[in-house]
Amino acid sequence: MERSLQVTSEQHFPSVLPDYI
Repeated sequence: MERSLQVTSEQHFPSVLPDYI
């Protein structure tokens, strides 16, 4: 679960950050 959370967080963060900016 921790590994899945880390991967989802890394893929979501960079995707949401640049998208918002």
